[in-house]
Amino acid sequence: MGKNPVYAEVYIDRPVKELDRPLTYRIPDQLQGQVRPGMRVQVPLGRQGRVQAFVTAITDQRPPVQVRDIIGLIDREPIIDEELLGLARWLADYYVCPLVTAIHTLVPPGKKNSGGTLVALTPRGWAYLNQQDDEEEEAGLEMLEWLAARGGEADAPSLRAMFRSQGQQVLKKLQAAGLVQVEQFKMVGEKGTGKLGIYPAFPPEELAVHLLSLSPRASKSRQALTVACAVPGLTVKELAARAEVTESVIRGLLDKGLLCQKAISLQAEQPERKVVWPRLTPAQQAAFQTIEESIVKGRRKKFLLFGVTGSGKTEIYLRAIASCLERGQTAICLVPEISLTPQISARFKERFGADVAVFHSRLSLRERHLEWQRIKEGKIKVVVGARSAIFAPLQKLGLIIIDEEHETSYKQDVTPRYHAREVAQERARRTGATLVLGSATPAVETFYRAQQGEFTLLTLAERIDDRPLPPVTVVDMRQELAEGNRSIFSRELQEALRHTLQRGEQAILFLNRRGYSTFVSCRSCGYVLRCPACDVTLTYHSSDQTVRCHYCEHREPSPALCPRCNSRYIRYFGAGTQRVAEEFAREFPGVSWQRMDVDTTSRRGAHETIIQNMLEEKIQVLIGTQMIAKGLDFPKVTLVGVISADTSLNVPDFRSGERTFQLLTQVGGRAGRDVLPGRVIIQTYSPEHYSILRAVEHDYPGFYREELELREMLGNPPFSYLVRLLLSGPREEEVIRGSQLICDWLQPGLQADQSLLGPAPAPLSRLRGQYRWHLAIKGPELEGLRSLGREVLQKWSKQRSGEVRLVLDIEPVSLL
Repeated sequence: MGKNPVYAEVYIDRPVKELDRPLTYRIPDQLQGQVRPGMRVQVPLGRQGRVQAFVTAITDQRPPVQVRDIIGLIDREPIIDEELLGLARWLADYYVCPLVTAIHTLVPPGKKNSGGTLVALTPRGWAYLNQQDDEEEEAGLEMLEWLAARGGEADAPSLRAMFRSQGQQVLKKLQAAGLVQVEQFKMVGEKGTGKLGIYPAFPPEELAVHLLSLSPRASKSRQALTVACAVPGLTVKELAARAEVTESVIRGLLDKGLLCQKAISLQAEQPERKVVWPRLTPAQQAAFQTIEESIVKGRRKKFLLFGVTGSGKTEIYLRAIASCLERGQTAICLVPEISLTPQISARFKERFGADVAVFHSRLSLRERHLEWQRIKEGKIKVVVGARSAIFAPLQKLGLIIIDEEHETSYKQDVTPRYHAREVAQERARRTGATLVLGSATPAVETFYRAQQGEFTLLTLAERIDDRPLPPVTVVDMRQELAEGNRSIFSRELQEALRHTLQRGEQAILFLNRRGYSTFVSCRSCGYVLRCPACDVTLTYHSSDQTVRCHYCEHREPSPALCPRCNSRYIRYFGAGTQRVAEEFAREFPGVSWQRMDVDTTSRRGAHETIIQNMLEEKIQVLIGTQMIAKGLDFPKVTLVGVISADTSLNVPDFRSGERTFQLLTQVGGRAGRDVLPGRVIIQTYSPEHYSILRAVEHDYPGFYREELELREMLGNPPFSYLVRLLLSGPREEEVIRGSQLICDWLQPGLQADQSLLGPAPAPLSRLRGQYRWHLAIKGPELEGLRSLGREVLQKWSKQRSGEVRLVLDIEPVSLL
């Protein structure tokens, strides 16, 4: 006699509206007891034959209609647990996307397949999609979006099944463009991979001692040793590539006993660590005790840790994590990708050793998979990483920390367009974890919520050891020009640089724009070189004499003659980091410097090398974009020069003043972090702007009051919620028609307290051959706006035609 029938509710692994609903299948006798929520199975589906599906529920309730049997199992155990499955449901509902898309966001690396060839989006591929649609052929764009919907990766057989005969040709094109990478991948089981990983043979805190023990000429060995400490577990080949040295250098360090080899699938045993916990200031102690009380008593409280730069917020994070571990709990600490430097990684590993896993975009697919495996198996207690680390499958989660909570990189720019801060609040609610948001310049919305009592506000008003915040000087570049100074360096900055260098100290020069010149123009006819696919000017790069688009990566040789009038009077205007570096070298010959921006850090290991060079004082001046503005701690940096404070101030977005204040405060906070006092010089053409004036005074409360008054007057967040609808397509008339159609759908359903903005061209009105128009709906309640957005998506899926795409963005952080 057969067993009582048991059924499974599944979602077909196709991110389309028509299949975004549960389907019921019978679990055959031979699979009963084996099928569980969070697993993948094969099921029959109409004419499509066998398809992959995610199990979301098990029930013994017989459905009213006859159902078919599950064909077989893909997984032997759930790839996501019940808690994360519930979080995926919330994610799909809150951000209005198919459930399978949300599930793929949570599925760990390498679990989407069982081995073989893996195709994945590269950081450049993600950035390409983040700027919305591109000028790729339809199949290329479709493949990029398909990979993004699956969490950024898929096995080659699935890709071939989806794209059939054209798939291989499209894949080769995307791979050649650097948008995807293809790796041979092997799943790791309990028996391991058989490969050996390289690990330091000493505690992380002893790195500096061992670096000094090497010969002054052994720069390659020091480089390799530094990377091995920052990223333990790489193979010899991988470590050599990451550190940009030969394999013989690695083997030399093995022979000297500074490095050791252990099986990769088994975490290397860490030597006994001598952890020194620094003494807390009274303000730190008070903040920590308040957080610890929430952890100990399980009060599920939410905190905003508001502390000036250098006030010791990270030390409070570390103490709170230690308190969690003492109670058998686990912790997640989110850090913006741009701040996830080897310095941060080393600090966490110094305190918690083998209990820490670090996630960032520079890890290979295999490295990410290994870390996820260790978390899943309970071998990891602390996860430090960028945005996606919020989905780490930790059990007994007791603490979630979001450092630099104001950072816009916590918002994902592909579906689901989630904000890690909102996801963290929901995960903390579900697990009972304590939540800590930290920043020297909190988002206006977050600080407002703290003022309203939603977060408990903890304040660190002073730097460690009563070190003063660096005095800030503003230089009016209009006056400099009027007095005959045409250099990009004001006279005051030049003088400050000379004194700093004479004292043997270090400086940072900051400009949030890469390249040499921001646009190229003909002085005869006024022609400006523009990208053929985007509505932006081309940026001149002196390193290879090209002009480039920083959105679609189009590049062409810089013309000697004007393309329109054939004149020789081609001139370069504006400044980027290349020009800053060139003019600095001319002004200060013989002074060592390095540039740190996207162009100089594209190779693996480049970040680590530049940072180590600064720490070892091989360079005196670091020139860069926002990647040098935070997450870095150089004791001998006493001068920060902001070349132009106006780049973010003139962005057409209601948050531009806030972004300017945050950036100036953060980059200024790199000066004087140790015993040597620091100084900041800000150059600007808008010295009277309130965001700059408040940054000079290190006055966040004052800035917040002025910004809040402006937001309230205009009805912008936090006094309302926003939902953006962005349309894009290759023909502008179709995009305009589509945006007007959506406007017609929305108007009748608007409540008295809701308003519709647009339709209008997006500030970046054309990107990668795609015209862009947008609308925004504003109102006091988010759920009402979300409902309107859902209705529009449903109608669009039924009535859309042509090549126009629609994106729904809940609570956007950028309106470009």
